[in-house]
Amino acid sequence: MNNLSYVLFGLLIMVGIFLLGREIFCWYLKINERVRLLEKNNELLSNQNQLLSRLSKNTDKNLKLLSNFENQKEENIHE
Repeated sequence: MNNLSYVLFGLLIMVGIFLLGREIFCWYLKINERVRLLEKNNELLSNQNQLLSRLSKNTDKNLKLLSNFENQKEENIHE
């Protein structure tokens, strides 16, 4: 084998060790679990924002209806 083969083989071994070490490091610090939980949290917050938006729209409609009802009630009283 020539020098280039040794260099490429050494590089391949170093990349393999790096990838294995990274996976062990991430497992030890529970980074993968944290990422999964944060993604789930983002999904839940997005759902919550959608529900609050719908609730807000419904509340605005209900307030307008209530206001109209009160105005009609006052008009009927004054007649």
